[in-house]
Amino acid sequence: IEQVYTSTIRTLSSKFPTQFGGSSTQSNRKRKTGAYSLSEFMWGWSIIFSRAFDIEVPTLGFRERQRVMAPFVDMFNHALVKSSYQYNPVQGQFELYTAQHYLPGEEVFLNY
Repeated sequence: IEQVYTSTIRTLSSKFPTQFGGSSTQSNRKRKTGAYSLSEFMWGWSIIFSRAFDIEVPTLGFRERQRVMAPFVDMFNHALVKSSYQYNPVQGQFELYTAQHYLPGEEVFLNY
């Protein structure tokens, strides 16, 4: 993850020097703490990779895999149930499906 962080900061610093402090050694020392520190990057990375879903999204006639954060979906608990999810471009929504029947008020599970 440190290599991803270093590469990301280097790219952002060259493209947006005002926001990311350029690529000087002094700026790199300042990044040990603060908004663009490795610690903050690792926090954000863990949030995304523990809560995001990979979906296929139609892009210019092709289907492209993208990682998305879907509000509330990460709150489902895991169980060994048949389930799936997809992005519905017509409705513009993230959809969850399960083969198990649930009664009103019963907890719905997702297999991840």
